Amino acid sequence: MINDIEQVLITEEEIKEKIKELGEKISNDYKDSDNLLRRVKRCRGVYGRPYSTH
Repeated sequence: MINDIEQVLITEEEIKEKIKELGEKISNDYKDSDNLLRRVKRCRGVYGRPYSTH
């Protein structure tokens, strides 16, 4: 069970880079909006759960 992965298709670093890229795009797309992302972040604080473990 430990060696059940034949090949890694996308590295952890590639995933982190894509997340960063998408975050920047989302921020740019909504920079002139009604602060939707700030409201989402505020909800995170209310529920007390982080979006990721990193």
